[in-house]
This record gives sequence, structure tokens and C-alpha cells, in this order.
Amino acid sequence: MQHHSEPKVWLITGIGRGLGLALAKAVLSTGDSVAGTTRDGNVPFTSEKLRVFKWDAEEQKPQQALVSDVLQHFGRIDVLVNNAGYGLLGPVETTSEADITRLFQVNFHAPLQLIQSVLPVMRRQRSGHILNITSIAALDPLPGSAVYSAAKSALDALSHGLGRETLPWGISLTSVAPGGFRTDFLSPHSVSVGLQETDSYPEVTEQLNQMKLRHGKQGGCPDKAAGIIIETVCSPSPPRTLVLGGDAFIRTRAFQYRLMNEMTLWQRDTAIEE
Repeated sequence: MQHHSEPKVWLITGIGRGLGLALAKAVLSTGDSVAGTTRDGNVPFTSEKLRVFKWDAEEQKPQQALVSDVLQHFGRIDVLVNNAGYGLLGPVETTSEADITRLFQVNFHAPLQLIQSVLPVMRRQRSGHILNITSIAALDPLPGSAVYSAAKSALDALSHGLGRETLPWGISLTSVAPGGFRTDFLSPHSVSVGLQETDSYPEVTEQLNQMKLRHGKQGGCPDKAAGIIIETVCSPSPPRTLVLGGDAFIRTRAFQYRLMNEMTLWQRDTAIEE
């Protein structure tokens, strides 16, 4: 695994389980320091270079306080990984406003506010890397995940636009789009189902059933994903989008193929400039 010459301080949200846990352990193994967050302030491991902060993405604007606490302990923030989040499944028609509001607060507004709090720090340092964990669902939404995909798509678009704004300051942006990894993402800990009965939408029902069957059997290895993310941060030319997982590659290629096919088919009628 590549590594940089100077140790870095990583701020990673949601290190209690899944990809966040794997990434925190991998980062610590390189000699870097980790400021990690969980809802209860606890993690199932310890390290001299780890400091865990109690932080809940559902709370309104606690982000500046978190950044201040991290700076007080470590003195700098070199890498921000917006990892904390959860899934919401079910038909758009019956998804409640309360569920949508909570989903966007955790998956979009909290990461955005944390970025806004970290940017002044990175601009003063004239260096930094922000990685937003989105999802393959942001690139290729499936039935039953449209609202979740919308929140992750918003974070993905934010990453690409912000990346252009921060180039003069030496701050890189990467949108990380994982496919299926062997974490508990499909468990009740990380996924909320907005509606149990979906008789009016058989495709949604089928997707929900398939997701239940895939829980714990996903093809992706979170430890390998963590290693690739670290390589991304070490790279002198990090990607703007990092697609992780074989299934994510297949779905992204298929989506891009459909898009190019439709653009070619309709180019004559859509290229309307005189």
C-alpha cells in the first residue's frame, strides 16, 4: 500500500461499523491519526492515534463544535471522510415526508455542513482531501431506492461542483460510489423500509426481497475497499469519482452505455442550436 511522507489526520464519520470501521483501522495501520465519530462515542478497538467523538448526524448543526474539538486535540485536519449515513427503501409514492427529511439530514445536510466547517481549516493549510461516500445508487438507482438515490446523488453532485471551487487551495474532492460490500448496510441497523406492503409496486417488492437475500453475502471486501480509499488519498492525481466493487463497475458501465445510446439516438432532435 502506498503511503505519504508526512502523517495525516483523518476525520471519519461513522466508524462504529461497516466501511467506516474498516477504513479507520486501515488508516491507523499506516501510522496516520484518526478522529472518528459514532453516535455513542464508542468503538470496538483502541489505538494511541485514535480519538473517538460522540456525534449524531441527525442533530442540527453540531458540526462546527466537532471540528473545533478535533482541532483542539490534533491541531489539523488533512482528510475528511463523510461516511456516516443510512439507507431508506420503499416506493416513492408512499414514502413519508418525515422519513425523507430525516434521510436528507443524515445523508446530505450533515455532510454539507461538516464540509463547510472543515473548508476554512483546509484553506488555511492550503491542502486537504474530502471524500464523500455516496453509492452506486447515485449512478444507477434501482426500484425501491429512488429517494435514497436522490440524497446520494445530491452529495455526488456537490462533490463534483465543490471540487472545482477548491482546486486553487490544493483541496481534492472524491465521490466514492461503493456497490455491495460485506457490511451490515442491508441490516435494520443501516436500512429503514418506508413501507412494508408494496403490492402496487411489484418491482419494488422484488428488489426488497433480493436485498434481504444478499445481506451478508455481498461480493465486496470492506478491508480491500479501505485500502483503495487510502491509495486515493496518497495519489498525486486522485479521481473525482471512485467506483468501488465489481457490481458497481457493471452497473455504472451499463448506465453509461444506456446514456450514450439515448444521446446518440436523440442527438438530431436535441441539438437545436442554430
